[in-house]
This record gives sequence, structure tokens and C-alpha cells, in this order.
Amino acid sequence: MINRFGPTLKRIVILASALTLVTQLALAYIGLTYMDAIDKSLHEKRTQDMLYQFQQNVLVQLNNIDNLMLLLQTPEFSDYYKNLMRLRSDGVAELGMRELQQKFDTLDLPPDSVQAVYFLGQSFVQRSMVQRIGSGFVDLPRLDQDRLHYSKLDRLILPDREQLTRYTPEDFAGAFRTGNPMLEKSDVKQLQSFMAALTGRLVFSNGNENGVLTIIVLSDDFFRQAIPAQSPEGTYFSVLGKDKRLLWTTAPSNPLTEPASGAAGKGADAIGAAENGAGKGADATDADATRATAATNAARNPAASAATNPAAPGLADDPSYNNAVRQLSPFNLSIVYTDKGGAAGAVRGERLYQVAVLSLVTLLITVLFGCLYLKQVFKPFRMISKQIKSFSLSSDWLLRSLPDDLIKKGFHAVSMRNKIILALIVAVGVPAVADGVLYAWLSKHDIRREMQTSVDVTGRFSAVSIHNRLQFTETILKEISASRQLQDYVTNDYTTPLMMGGLPTNLLMFPGLNDISYFVLLDDSGNCIYSSIFSNNKSAFNTDTDYLEDRDDPYWITNYKNVFNPLSTALVKRLEGSGANGEATYLLMVPKQSIFENLDSGLINTSYAISDAKGHTIYESDANAALGDAGRYFYASGIPNTDWKLKIGFVFGDVLEKNREYQEQFLLFTSIVLLLAIAVAVAIAIQLVKPIHRLKETMLRVGEGDLSLRLEDVDNTEIGGIVRSYNRMIDQLDRVMREENELIAMKTRAELDMLQAQINPHFLYNTLEVINMRSMKTGNLEVSAIVGALADLFRYSIAKGSDIVELHKELTHVANYVTIQQIRFGHSFEAAYEVPDELRNLPIVRFVLQPIIENAIKHGFEGWEEGGLIVISASAAGGLLQVRIADNGVGMDKETLALVRADMEREDGKAHGGENGIGLRNVYRRLKLTYREGTSMTIASAEMRGTTVTLTVPLLTL
Repeated sequence: MINRFGPTLKRIVILASALTLVTQLALAYIGLTYMDAIDKSLHEKRTQDMLYQFQQNVLVQLNNIDNLMLLLQTPEFSDYYKNLMRLRSDGVAELGMRELQQKFDTLDLPPDSVQAVYFLGQSFVQRSMVQRIGSGFVDLPRLDQDRLHYSKLDRLILPDREQLTRYTPEDFAGAFRTGNPMLEKSDVKQLQSFMAALTGRLVFSNGNENGVLTIIVLSDDFFRQAIPAQSPEGTYFSVLGKDKRLLWTTAPSNPLTEPASGAAGKGADAIGAAENGAGKGADATDADATRATAATNAARNPAASAATNPAAPGLADDPSYNNAVRQLSPFNLSIVYTDKGGAAGAVRGERLYQVAVLSLVTLLITVLFGCLYLKQVFKPFRMISKQIKSFSLSSDWLLRSLPDDLIKKGFHAVSMRNKIILALIVAVGVPAVADGVLYAWLSKHDIRREMQTSVDVTGRFSAVSIHNRLQFTETILKEISASRQLQDYVTNDYTTPLMMGGLPTNLLMFPGLNDISYFVLLDDSGNCIYSSIFSNNKSAFNTDTDYLEDRDDPYWITNYKNVFNPLSTALVKRLEGSGANGEATYLLMVPKQSIFENLDSGLINTSYAISDAKGHTIYESDANAALGDAGRYFYASGIPNTDWKLKIGFVFGDVLEKNREYQEQFLLFTSIVLLLAIAVAVAIAIQLVKPIHRLKETMLRVGEGDLSLRLEDVDNTEIGGIVRSYNRMIDQLDRVMREENELIAMKTRAELDMLQAQINPHFLYNTLEVINMRSMKTGNLEVSAIVGALADLFRYSIAKGSDIVELHKELTHVANYVTIQQIRFGHSFEAAYEVPDELRNLPIVRFVLQPIIENAIKHGFEGWEEGGLIVISASAAGGLLQVRIADNGVGMDKETLALVRADMEREDGKAHGGENGIGLRNVYRRLKLTYREGTSMTIASAEMRGTTVTLTVPLLTL
């Protein structure tokens, strides 16, 4: 069937289109695979970097809350709740309350981090209050640790010591008990209001470590401060508490992520409801408690915190989401980065669309080119078919010849096979080049987009991270400034040495001071009152009054020359009326450089530079100075709540190197696919033009006279039309030739009859046989031997057939000749045949050995009476047959040998070596004509040393 598959315009266009599609599919798969690999690498790095940044920011937030908790447990805050304030006079209690409120005001806790702080005394004789940030303290008369114990709530809350958690109504319902006789009705209502205020809230408690149960209620936006305002689409962050309970998430369709104005407002309402219930005390009604509980339940859907999967509800079961988890030690929390992969899917879909459009355009170009090109390719065949159909035999039995200009030179002079190969190669080459250009553009575009995305994300996270660290440092400063120990020191005689009743040493162990280089206390003239280091040399810390501003909020100064000489930053806060004479003092704190270090995860090569509003450098990483701007991406932005500027340089050397490797591999695979496609195109083209080759070969054989050949009919193609027309033409020509041959046969029959009367060659053989028989009868054996050898010589000489015979036949012919010559020269020489049996059937040219033997007898043994010896030997190796004829005759001198060798190579008929040279030259010429360049003939001789002639010929098959 395949042999009948002839070339047509439609078939070749379909094949070209198929090759185009196959090539594009292969190259598109390779290119898209490589681009996906690069995107995946960048995406993984960005994911790990975002997770690291989020982890670090959350740790800063948690450390801030932990330090706050440590501060609230100090005697300055907790003693008020231990000193039996309900048994003291109202004046004493009110004074303590004002002092406590003043400390909270000094702390200036941000409402976007902390919503409220609960202080619960041990029993009813101690005070229990809640501090609403920005509103002040509210008394909780019916709430204390004893009542928590009576209601069994302590079993729920106390084990969560120093653990961030979120309580659900189910948690409280499972723990809360009201059957204890020690609980009055008003106590139950107060406890219900307390539970309503905490339900669904992020809380952090000390577990009654110092005798006062302190509970910090965090803002709904507490963790949101750890991420930028804008995150890549389809990316979400979550925080899990103990037992994988979901504490917070940015995932959609989750009650925990409702707008802050709603969620936080409802939370505040719940706390307010709890306080209102507390204020009513025993007069609070069941309806009040019910409304407070309902408000909290509405604000916090329990389904949100019931999830146990490491992703937000609705996302964990979606296979399109990928989750990356890290632990937050020692807080027993886990952070989860959830990536929906929507952006990657959109990019992949965009690529597929672009590849599909390119494939369609390339296919249309291939079809259009194939149709126009192949019309020109098949034009000569249509013309030839038309001409052959119009051919007829003239009256003189001759065919009319085709016009000479039927097929013009140039394009149509190229063979059909090469034209088809060219068409198919174009069908393969166009998509290969197009895909290569598209891949290079897509790769460059995608990498730039992905790297820019990584730059923006990392840059925004870094800005948030620096802001959080600065805020953490400000919080430490506020906490120190709120210290009663510090205030007592500066309001009394601050000249008192440290070891003689000066500043207590436990201030030096203040929470968070590990990140502080040192802090000093200055008067309004910039003189150092106290320093946390080098206290015996306070004058070294005197500060220029230009750095001291009349403002209450903390502020940063740059280009501050600290005691360790390098220019750095410092944080200053004015303490109003805290001096010994009521004058203002200033607390100046110098943070360590570590607050700006280790901002990046190390996965993306980055360098940081922080500058103030005047352009003065605040911090510059080592990498920033070492790396140039070439090949770097930059991110610049302001740091939130400051006038500082952040500039980050990113180097994606590994990504660019991987892209270069991928492009080289893509080029290699493109070349392989192109070569394979070209090989397929050549094979298809060869198969397609087989009918044309068969047509050509048949025409050549018919031209040699074999009119019996016919071509197998093929399908209805241009070539099929030519074949059918050709077969009809040959049928006509064959009929005419048969008629002509019959006439010629009649004309020559008489001549053939005359030739039959001529002497038959067998007559001579029979005559020689009769002479041989008569000689044997008369006992003349020599005559019989001569006649038998002569008859064999004659028969061998006139035998018809090929000029190539087996070696043993040539040796038999030589032996017959030697027999005659031995009798002629009286057996003056002998002949030896050293030819192995396995070589005797090898082919060799006829009549090449006898002339050499004749020269040896005639010239080598001239004048010899006896003792002559001719040795004929043969060997085969490496596809060559060597035959040597050696004699022990008189040999030749150097001049004669050179003359014979020269005569052997001469092309004219003249010879200077006499008959000897002519005979050898004839043998050599016959060998050259038969074997061409694959033969050689060498002559070696010396005076009185004999002569050796060596023939080397290729092995042939008979």
C-alpha cells in the first residue's frame, strides 16, 4: 500500500501541517516546562522568603506582647491588685488608680495591637479591673480568681499561661459551671459578661504567675501588622495555636477576616457589654448578660476557630492550595502561608493562549506556503502528462520528441525529492524559529515579572519589618519611661550613686534591653543624669541640646555619635516634670544595629540601605557596598510612620544562570527536534518520490530496449497520470517494434542459413582429440601431452562468458602452458604451485598469469640447460588477493628494471623494454581496467637473483 502512496499537493500540505503541529507541540512542551520550572523556583524562593519575613514580624509582635506582660507583672503594676484596695479608703484606692492610669498613659499602648488588659485579684477583697485602651479602667466587683475557681473557668484559662489562644463558646460551655453554692446570681452574670468579652478574641494570659491573673486582649489586627497592606493575589497568611486551632487568617470567606471596622467594633462592643454588666453588679439582669453574650457570638462565629487544618476553612480541602508551615518557638504557635496558585495558573493560561495563537498563525503560513509552492513543484508534471497524452506514432514509426523548453532551468531544474524535502523542512523550521523567538520573549518577560513580584513583595515585607522593629524599640522606651524606679530616681537626688541607693539594678534587667546598646537619662541641658553603662563616666554621654525637642511622643534622631563613636540612630522621649525640681528630663536610648540586620531570609540575595529625610545613611548592609548596580533590581519606599527611606537591591544571579542553562537546553532540544523532523521529512520525501524514481528507472531500461516493462498503476495523482500515459505509449511502441522485428527476421533468414555451413569450433577440438588418441596408440606420450595441453589451452582461450574466473582455472591454464614449454625446452625448468585450497576458488581476471610465466621462461632462463624454477604462490588478507610469480633466473640490473617499470606505466603502444615490457604492460592495463584503483602490480629483480612479479587485486564475487 505504501508503494502506491504517490505525492500530491493535498497530501504534502497535510504532511507539512502535521510536521508543523508535531514540532510545535514538542517545542512548546519543552519551552513551557522550562518556564514553569523557573517560575516554580522563583515562586518557592518568594514563598519561603515571605514566610520567613512573616515569621520574623510575628515574633517581633509576640516579643512585644511578652515584654508587656513581663512589665505588667512587675510590682509597679501588680502591687495595686494585691494591696487589699477594697479594704482601704477611697482616697488611697483612687490615688493608686490615678498612678496606675498614668503609667498606662505613659505606655501609650497602640489600639491596633491591644484592646484591653484584665487584672483579676485573688479574692473579693482585692481589686479586679479591666483597662480599655484609650478609655481607662473599669471596676469588676464581682470578678476575681476565686469566682473563676468556683465556676471551673480557671481550669480553662490558667493552663493557657503565656500562650496565645482564642476561646470559643464551646470552650466556655464545656468548662463553665454554676452549681457551686459560693456563686451568687450576680457573680454568674459577671462571669457570663466576662466570657462574652473574651469569646472569639485573641488573649494572652500570665496564668496567675505572680498572684494577679493578667489577661491581655489583643486587637483583631494584631497579626495583620506583620504583613504589608498589599499581598500577592491568591496568597494568605494564618496563625495556628495549640491543637492546630485557627487564631487568625487573611483567607477569604472567613469570619475572622471581616473588616476591622466591623469585627473590631463588635469586639469592642462585647468588651463594653462585659463592663456594663460589671458596672451594674448585682443589679444586672439576665437580659443584659444574654445581650452581651449574643453580641460576642455575633462578632465571633465559632466555626472559624474550630478548624484543625493548617489552612483557613474552605481552603484546606482545595487541592489548588499549597501550604507552607513554620513553628514559632517558644510561643507554641504555627504560621501558615497558603498559596492558591491562581496567579501562576493565569500566567500558564496566558502562555498557552500565546502558544496556541502562534501555532495557528504558523499553521496557516505553512498551508499557504505549501499550496503556492507545491503548485509550482507539480506544474512540470502536469505539463508532461498533458504532452504524453497527446503523443502518437507517426507514419514512419517514430515518436515526436518533447519540446526542449518544456521544463525550464532554475527552480524546475531541482529534483522533485529535493523540492519536497525543502517544503517539509520549511514546515519544520518555521515553527522551530517562531517558538524559539516566542520562548525567548516569554522567558525574559516572565522572569522579569516574577523577579519584580519578588522585589515588591520582599520590599513591602522589609518595610513592615523595619517599622515593627522601630515600634518595638519605641515600646521598650515607653516601658522604661513608665518605670516607677526611674521616676523615683530622677525626682529624688539623682546624684546619689547607684550602689548607695541610686537606680535599682533590676531596671537594667528590663524586658527587651537585649536589643538595646544602652540608654541614658538627660536633663534639659543635655547633661547625663544616669547611664546604663559606664555609670562612673556620665559626662561621656552628655548630648547636644539640638537633639532635645519639646514634644511628648518618642522621636528618632540620626547621625547621633554614640559612646562607641560610630554614627548611629537614637530614640528620645521627653519626661514631663520628672526632674528633681519639676523640670523636664529626656530618656535617650541607642538601639543595637541588630534591629536592622537579618531582615532577609537569605534565599534572595538582597542589600539594604536606610536613610533619613535629609539623605543621611542610617544603616547600610555589607552586601550593599559590595554589590554594584549592574543586573540588580531595586525597591524604594518610605518606612511607615517615619520619614525614613528604604532602598533594597536584589540580585537574582542564580535565577538568571538557571534561565541561561534552560535556554541552552531548549536550544539543544530544539536542534534535536529540528534534526529529527528533518530526518522524518527526508524519509517521507523519499517515500513520496518512489513512484517518480520507478518511472525514471523503467524509462531508462526501456531505452536500453526492454519493452516488456510496465509501471504499476498508482492512485489518481499527477504522477499517476504520467504513469498511465507512459504505459499506453509503451504498449503502442511494443506493438510497432514486434511488427518491425518480424520483417527484419524474414530478411536475415537466408544469411543465417549460410552461416550454418561454416566450420563449427568443435570440429577443431575433435581433430586435436583424434591426434591425441593416435599418439597414445603409437606410444608417443610427449606428443599426446602436447596435444592435450594445446586442446585445453584452445578451449580456455575461445570460451565465452565473463573475463573473471576462479583462480584454479587460471592455474590449470598456466599448467597446460608450462607443460608445453617444459617439453619444448627439454625440462630445463620446473614449476611449483603454492596456493592453498581455500584460495583456489577466489575470482581473478583471465589470462594475467600466463604472460608473466612466458616472460620468466623466455627471458629469465635464456641459455639455461637446467635448474630453472618458477614458484606460483597466493595469499589473501584485508579484502585483497595477492599472487606472486617468482623465478630464479638471470634477473635484471637496475637500469633494465627501471625501464621495464616505466614501460609498464606507459599509455601509448610503444615500449622500450621489448616484448617483455609489452606483455607486462598489457597485463597491468587489463588489471587497471577491471579493478580500477583497487589493484597494483610490482616487479622486484636483481642480477642473478631472479625476478618476482606480485599482483594485488580486490576480492570480487563471481
